[in-house]
Amino acid sequence: MENENKRQQFSQFTKERANEVLNRNNEIAGMQKSLEARTVKTLEMQGEVDDGIRNMSDKVLQLGQMLASVDNLLKRFETHANKVKRSKKESVKKVGTAEELEKEGKRAHDNLEAIATYMIDYNSIVGEWKAKIADEDR
Repeated sequence: MENENKRQQFSQFTKERANEVLNRNNEIAGMQKSLEARTVKTLEMQGEVDDGIRNMSDKVLQLGQMLASVDNLLKRFETHANKVKRSKKESVKKVGTAEELEKEGKRAHDNLEAIATYMIDYNSIVGEWKAKIADEDR
């Protein structure tokens, strides 16, 4: 009888522990699913951040190229112009803050105005030359 009682207690203990293990395994499976879902979400968000950084880098590169192009145009006009040269201004530098960007934009604007002046002068010179040639042909 005592043997039977011990066997029944052992059987009950074994069932309880098996249920406990099963419940823990279910909890682990649920946590694993949650981890996988969060990993996917994290990878998606990281992709979005990477895309944003790449787009911002492209825009900064384009802005830098534009500012460098304006400086290059101005230098070419100044090099080939026979008029009094403007004072040399600093070339394009790295822009870090909004204030520096504003300053570089203003400098580019001023340079574009100088380029426009050179182009107007050039057009006037060409127009005068064409008029002179036309007068000589008459």
